[in-house]
Amino acid sequence: MDIFDWIKKELRPTSCSSTEFIYDKMDSQSDFCLPMIYIPFDVNNRAHWRDRGWAFDFLFATGGGKLLDFGPGDGWPSLIVAPYVEKVVGLDASPRRVDVCTANAARLRITNAEFVHYQPDQKFPFENNSFDGIMAASSVEETDNPQEILHEFYRVLRPGGRLRIFYDGLSKYKNGGEYDLWIQPIDNDRGMLILSNRLISNERIDMYGMTIDMSEENIEEHFLKGEQPLKFENISIKKLENTRSFIIESKLCSIPHPSGKTLYGWLQDSGFDNIFPTQNGADVADKLFNLTPENERPQNIEGVDKLIRPLAEIAVITPAPIEADPVMTAVKPDI
Repeated sequence: MDIFDWIKKELRPTSCSSTEFIYDKMDSQSDFCLPMIYIPFDVNNRAHWRDRGWAFDFLFATGGGKLLDFGPGDGWPSLIVAPYVEKVVGLDASPRRVDVCTANAARLRITNAEFVHYQPDQKFPFENNSFDGIMAASSVEETDNPQEILHEFYRVLRPGGRLRIFYDGLSKYKNGGEYDLWIQPIDNDRGMLILSNRLISNERIDMYGMTIDMSEENIEEHFLKGEQPLKFENISIKKLENTRSFIIESKLCSIPHPSGKTLYGWLQDSGFDNIFPTQNGADVADKLFNLTPENERPQNIEGVDKLIRPLAEIAVITPAPIEADPVMTAVKPDI
């Protein structure tokens, strides 16, 4: 019997959506590390260059105007693209994420971004043809009904409007990345131990979450027993059995994770007739960071943007192989 079979048999986890499973429990989806939203931009931080690459990627791929950001998390990318567009509306199934995004926008004094809650089993709360562009940053594959979401994208996008979709395909997890774990703090006294099973051939992820009556630090110490760092391999049925009296509840979140080919077909089924997988601005920014010696890097964000912007504009129209699960742009027919 493997660990997942033991959890299903002994803990009988309750099935739930990703919103119930994790997103309504997070004070910050990014662990408060987003540049410009939580911390100042650092010209010597590779991740911050990538963030700017994503900003220009979404701007050039969608064309700006009035944008929908599906699944904005902590307000990303809504709040980083807001200064360059007419308006951004963030849409999320998690009330807590909507509250966090709204608070971040107010703190940053961004007035052209708003955040709206939607019910997953209902249509988006917008009229047909409401948006010039849509940004979906690693969010479609976190829903229970990705095909219905794509149909809604098509409905609310204006004719000729563009969807830019970045997603976490599973192909990169082959040969060693199929299993994963992390601990999500709930409060000072409780945490959730999350074990993930990436079923790559089935294009699905099963996440098992066990709420444990221990702090995050105590959960780590309990399972590590002197080993570092905490990895999936540290978890055993015996250790779970020894933890059982501390487990308050157990949940299972099973969500589709389409490959590039599957997603391409779903976009076609939704009505999009011009779909092109491309390179992306974040990877370009990453390579640019590597090629720029520290003593030659710009001294401020404006200088970094000046380097990244023209290359991101090229990246969003440069083809990429669909087998690599790349970023995609899909255009609604202009009729």
